[in-house]
Amino acid sequence: MAASSSYRSADNHKEGPQTHLKVISLACTFIALAALASITLTGSDQDSLTLNRMLSNLAIYAGLPLISSALLALARGWEWSRAAWGRWLLALFAMFELCRRSGIGEDYSEGLMIAISLSWLLATLTLSQGLTRLLLGSSALIAGTALLVFSPFSRFTSPDLALYNLSLAAALALLGNQLKQLHSVNT
Repeated sequence: MAASSSYRSADNHKEGPQTHLKVISLACTFIALAALASITLTGSDQDSLTLNRMLSNLAIYAGLPLISSALLALARGWEWSRAAWGRWLLALFAMFELCRRSGIGEDYSEGLMIAISLSWLLATLTLSQGLTRLLLGSSALIAGTALLVFSPFSRFTSPDLALYNLSLAAALALLGNQLKQLHSVNT
């Protein structure tokens, strides 16, 4: 839902916000693919496990940072080209691989979850006003709870994947709906 809402609302914006909304749409697609893989790839063979892990990593280490980055760029009015977004995606891939190979993957994951939560909250609070701000802020708080409390990288509690997935889905649905509402107000 968030992916299609972001993609459809991008068509009526000028180039800068249009690109940001399409990046959010792409990132939501990464997350949806990971969720679909976790439901459908239930086999215990090596290929299924590897594909499931790859899509999960794509959602966590690329999708979520892209959403928070695009929201921050949208809120701050930063103009990023498609090429710049591609370079940022490559940088996210490189950081993941460098941290994984150097043995600090868990610390990187935890720091990334904190950075995503804070930037999502900051962006949503500066992006709009009134009820839209409240609902976008709620999406940020729900996502932050999912990432910091229920995720596999949480140091506060033991991970709860069902609550993590449910909270993240709710945050993304609310985000997609509010970006659509924000678009209808701005056009």
